[in-house]
Amino acid sequence: MARPLYVVIHLYKTAGKALLRTFEQNLGKHKLLSMYAPQIGLDKAKNSANPGWDETSVLDYLEKHLTDQIVCLFGHMSFYGIHELLQTKQRDVRYITFLREPVARIVSLYNFLKYNSKNVWHDEIVTNNWSLEEWFQYSRGLWLHNGQLRHLLLWKCKEVLELRELTEEHLHMGKEIISDMWFVGTKETYDVDSRYLCYLLDFKRCQPEEAVNVSSGEKRIDTRVRALIEADNALDAELYRHACQVRAAYYERHADDLQRALQGSRRHGLFGLGLHRVRA
Repeated sequence: MARPLYVVIHLYKTAGKALLRTFEQNLGKHKLLSMYAPQIGLDKAKNSANPGWDETSVLDYLEKHLTDQIVCLFGHMSFYGIHELLQTKQRDVRYITFLREPVARIVSLYNFLKYNSKNVWHDEIVTNNWSLEEWFQYSRGLWLHNGQLRHLLLWKCKEVLELRELTEEHLHMGKEIISDMWFVGTKETYDVDSRYLCYLLDFKRCQPEEAVNVSSGEKRIDTRVRALIEADNALDAELYRHACQVRAAYYERHADDLQRALQGSRRHGLFGLGLHRVRA
């Protein structure tokens, strides 16, 4: 039987770089296929829904590089729907993602682009000298508006690449995708979730979130700006609540395994998880 293929959909600013380091340390780069724009050769200036996304280029990249030796696809260009591709038809495709409370994600994204990146999205902020509020209102980036839901629907609903306003039907489809995930965690519970994911995958090392791609800048925002972001990301907020419910229900079903995983990580240390695999 073919080995499972783990597809990690890295939603922006959800502790994905810490998780990537964990996967790289445990799998080695020969078993992990990077699904980021630079590796694929995508232009981050293109596509405002998921910067750089180009379906044809992504599919060509997978056709050339996805082999039976690859255990995991990981990155911003991983997408829900990979199980439908010919190369994966004989494999058990297991999706993994982490979500984040939408307002905190937007603030972190702004700070990251302004202070920690060098690309067209950074230039947009700096050239215009935009505050958080101005950036949120005037940027051409669709990824600021229900961006987590938009990211999950790239393949299934191609209209999200162009539509400014998403709908309740989009939310319903996003919730179905979350419910179909093999593993769902959140940025706010990254410590527990990453340790349990390491347990499931029989990983021996687990990278903590702290100090990996942390954004500089102001984290507090005024209540009026918060309200503006909340109103415009209401579908993401509902998707996040659903993910939290799915996560809680999963842990309730696997309470004994979770306890063993956390006890094992305490005994062996966060960086040395001497644990046994769980058949999930």
